[in-house]
Amino acid sequence: MQNNIIVKPSTEQQFDRFLRQGRALFFSAPCGFGKTAVAEALLSGREVLRLSADSADFSLPSAEADWQILLLDDLQDMQEEQDWNALCELIRACPERRFVLLSRGTPPGSLMAFQYTGLMTVLEADDLLFDADDVRRLLRLYGVEAADSEIDGILKESVGYPLGVAITARCMSPGKPWTPELVARVFREVFLYFETAIYRRFDLPVRRFLLELAPFESFDLEMADGQRRSPCRRTAGLASSIHHYAALRQLPALPLLVGFPSFSPLGDGAGIHRGKAPRAA
Repeated sequence: MQNNIIVKPSTEQQFDRFLRQGRALFFSAPCGFGKTAVAEALLSGREVLRLSADSADFSLPSAEADWQILLLDDLQDMQEEQDWNALCELIRACPERRFVLLSRGTPPGSLMAFQYTGLMTVLEADDLLFDADDVRRLLRLYGVEAADSEIDGILKESVGYPLGVAITARCMSPGKPWTPELVARVFREVFLYFETAIYRRFDLPVRRFLLELAPFESFDLEMADGQRRSPCRRTAGLASSIHHYAALRQLPALPLLVGFPSFSPLGDGAGIHRGKAPRAA
């Protein structure tokens, strides 16, 4: 396994089962849940063909090419129906090969048949959340020995969100205690990560639209789509953005963009939930 990467035992078990009797392993979680890092750790030492669907020259490999495991990242950016059809055909036609698929969205309908028949295993955000043992293991990889009370506090603030825990471990690694000031620093770093990884990838009309949604306590696809349909919101790209993020089930980035509230990566699955950012004492 790679250094400073925690793979939950349950995830390793799912991976081993996938190698023995499956064809596809689908990681479905928002950014910051460690999909790529965990997949790379699990595949360490194996010959892997790595592709990203957001590459300008992206194309799926042919069945005749020399590869055994395909790691396909950024699957949420694969928009062409012909690519989805080609991927499904590859999975059907190559039972001896394995497909590791990483997406910020949920599995599309075209892949659901593989899940129903047991050929595709889906790991969701809930499956990747850290528990107390995971937090302790990661802290120790950074040379940090934390008290039980600190572990409980980290879990409460991070909700087990892997990115938040990883940043906490790094911030504590020089021997610093877990304090309100450190928590505030972690929140700032998570905010900057979301701003770069999600928010600034959109053009200005979409950014404005997402900011208008952020003040709501929660929202779903119907509510967001109604806002989009107002005469001043019929901007190209908004519809695909709404559907893309609604598919994530949770939108951890948006509440951080207004008023810097506390993030809740999972919430209750219904939408965005706002809170107060921890303040330094």
